[in-house]
Amino acid sequence: MKQTQNQYFGLEKNRPSNMASGSTYLSEDTNKLHVYGAEGIPYQAGLSDDEQPVMDNLSSGNSAIESIVSQLDDTTSGGTHSVLYVEKYDSIYYGGRGAVDARVYKVSKDNPGDFTVSQKVQGDDGIYQGMDDMVYDETKDKLYFCQNANFTTASQNFRVWEVDPITLEMTMVIDYNIGTYVGSPIIAIANGFLFVANGYYTSYIKKFDLSDYSFVNSFTIPTDSNSAHALRFDGKKLYLTSIWSWANSSFVMRIDPTTNTLEQKVTVPFTPLVAGGGGFTDDFVITDEYLYVGEEESANNGLYRFNKSDLASYVKLDLDKNSIENNYYAVNKVGDLIYYAGTGNMLGSYNMINGENKLYQNPFSSTINEVEVVDGIMYASGFNAYPVSGTGYFGQVGLDKLEVISTTFNSQASGISTSSYSLGDLQTAPSSATDIGRKGEIRVTATAIYVCTDTNTWVKSDLATW
Repeated sequence: MKQTQNQYFGLEKNRPSNMASGSTYLSEDTNKLHVYGAEGIPYQAGLSDDEQPVMDNLSSGNSAIESIVSQLDDTTSGGTHSVLYVEKYDSIYYGGRGAVDARVYKVSKDNPGDFTVSQKVQGDDGIYQGMDDMVYDETKDKLYFCQNANFTTASQNFRVWEVDPITLEMTMVIDYNIGTYVGSPIIAIANGFLFVANGYYTSYIKKFDLSDYSFVNSFTIPTDSNSAHALRFDGKKLYLTSIWSWANSSFVMRIDPTTNTLEQKVTVPFTPLVAGGGGFTDDFVITDEYLYVGEEESANNGLYRFNKSDLASYVKLDLDKNSIENNYYAVNKVGDLIYYAGTGNMLGSYNMINGENKLYQNPFSSTINEVEVVDGIMYASGFNAYPVSGTGYFGQVGLDKLEVISTTFNSQASGISTSSYSLGDLQTAPSSATDIGRKGEIRVTATAIYVCTDTNTWVKSDLATW
């Protein structure tokens, strides 16, 4: 059966009680097809009016929920992408990426069958490229996403959309010519300002005042071989990662959002699967001390952990032992666990304290782009939705429903003993004995080893040959 717009599938218990007229829902576990009539009421195909079953209340509650998958049409570059939980509305928001039918979907956290769909957002050529990120600003009480003006790589305009979180009504608030290729733009909000970076070789970070959307200033990312790929704010600093390693390397940056200037840039070597490919994925998570950044299209993909106070202090965590080529598209933190997911049906969790790494059976049977975990439920977006390739989906599953495939321990976790330790690169020395640092932090340079014995208190031991 060809799947087109407004066609969905999932478990029978998650079948929506009301949908737009003309929509269909295929229950995978019963193989029953339901068609929604003029009043949005479902009718089972192949049955007469007298044979139609009575629709039960299908609200699944907030217990462990098995996966529900909804199919989106005409996703041409990355399927469903953004996943964002907004506590004020107790709702999950999803965004389509690079599609004729790119929309925002609002899903009730407690009832996955209760969702609202926005209008289409189409570019000048009928297709938009982007929506890699969707962010929420509490002050303005609005959602924001950014897209290329059209699907061609030669486009030099990006557009920022403001979305009402209740009605999903959209308003274009910024239409900006960046003067070079836009690619897939990324977006972040920090201290009342909106930051947009283009996803192409010559990359910039453009800063706008969120109060009136006026342009403030521009920062040129110092590279000629990479593209900006993810931008995040931790409450103090902006962090940016890159992709497309033409120089067999990608970078991570720390940026001062007040001045929109670079504080530190670290280049990380890669062995791409194809020339110019590979780098860091478009999702990473920030903890109090570290960045956890996924890798894609490398000869040996992994999850990187960067020290926020010194990005040159990093290690590569090789977690997915089933396949070194799986891309780490999704990264999300819950307590002491980092959940990661991506291609090859990869889905796992990494314990930041003891290094325990678990791989799970992927309940969505599809590539996962992003995940968000709320109250014991994992919400996921992705593409190549079963049973039709080239489509996007969003779905959810209770964490206690995840089936563990294997459990291993990674020796690079905090507190784990190992016979040897390898740094990704030599690190940057503290600027003084009272430089910023956390107790127990160690930095190694070409001439000395520095140990932080208390908050912002450093001692060092000089190195010598023998």
